[in-house]
Amino acid sequence: MPEKAKKLTATDLLLTENPKAEMKEILITSEYFAVDKEIVELGFPKNAIIAMIIRGDSYLTPNGSTKIEAQDTLVVLADRSNVFDEVDKTLKNP
Repeated sequence: MPEKAKKLTATDLLLTENPKAEMKEILITSEYFAVDKEIVELGFPKNAIIAMIIRGDSYLTPNGSTKIEAQDTLVVLADRSNVFDEVDKTLKNP
């Protein structure tokens, strides 16, 4: 038994609670409302998380203060496929 158990992340919890969670990659173009915004400013749906951001050749683990940039690819996990409609609206519309 390890001395300290790893604290579960939001991603771990989502996958534990919803083993059938769905994943989608979303390319952020310059027209998106989310460009130059911190994740915390977006009002992201509660049943979806940005698990990773692919920025150029880098893979980032985002937090609330991470700014979204044009040409980022967001790896989003959600508990149901219809949540991605909400995610798209959040990223595209003010």
